[in-house]
Amino acid sequence: YEPLVSARGWTRGAVVHFVSGFGQTIAEEMKAIFSRPGRTLVADIEYGSVDMADVGSIILELKKSRPEVVYVDAQPGGLAT
Repeated sequence: YEPLVSARGWTRGAVVHFVSGFGQTIAEEMKAIFSRPGRTLVADIEYGSVDMADVGSIILELKKSRPEVVYVDAQPGGLAT
């Protein structure tokens, strides 16, 4: 993702990820990219399960942190729900 982040000039990133294997790998990469000088990881939100009651607080946290790019680890069906 580094070439895209660099080309776009994004300096503020956020990660919303499930606590497990594949999603953790990409989340760690995003954390590393936004830990470099001149960049900031503004939110790192982990979840084990998400229900409709949790979505509002996750969105509120993202809005408050004002990221320019967000990595969301979710299956399409889960994200749609």
